[in-house]
Order: sequence, then structure tokens, then C-alpha cells
Amino acid sequence: MNPGKRRDADMKREQINLKLQEKLSKEKEALKEKLEQEKRQKQAWKEEAIRERQRRETEKKALSKLKDEASRSHFLCTVSEPKIFYLPRKLLPELDAQISNQKKQISEKIDTNQKA
Repeated sequence: MNPGKRRDADMKREQINLKLQEKLSKEKEALKEKLEQEKRQKQAWKEEAIRERQRRETEKKALSKLKDEASRSHFLCTVSEPKIFYLPRKLLPELDAQISNQKKQISEKIDTNQKA
């Protein structure tokens, strides 16, 4: 082979190799971006699942607290700390009204919580 032809063939081979390397680097970059996007999406799903779990736990705690309040609403409560719940043997009319008012307030809280 002629040295000039050899150089031309080497240059063509080198150009082809450069094109292949560019194409390969573009494919690597595209794959890398796709993997990063999938990773971000998985992370977003995990965060959403965590938020949903926390929301359900908060709702469960609130409902439990309301149920506790509802069960205590049938009793009178001391003003001092620690609060003591009691029920006298004979209720005076104002105490009966107070208990009825407590029951009404709790049922309104439960209704409001269930609507939300």
C-alpha cells in the first residue's frame, strides 16, 4: 500500500472511532440521566408513602383521643391537676346539664372530624 493511502485509511478509521466514541458517550449520558430520573422518582414515591403513613397515624391518634374524650364525657372532672373524673351518686340539675353539654361538645367534635 501507498503511504498516502495508508494515512487516508488511518484518518478515516480515526474519524469512525471518534464518531463511535461520541455516540457511545451520548448513550452513556442518556442512560445515566434515565437512571437518575428513575432514582428521583423512586425517592419521591418513598417520601409520598412516608407522608401518607404519617397522615394516617396522625388521624388514628386524633380519633383515639376523641374516643377517649367521648368516654370521659359521661363524668365530671376536677379543676385541679391531676384531673380526676368522677360521677356523684345523685346529680344536681346543673351537674346533669354540664354532663349533657360535655357529651354534646364531644359529639360535635366527632362529627366535624368525620366530615373532614
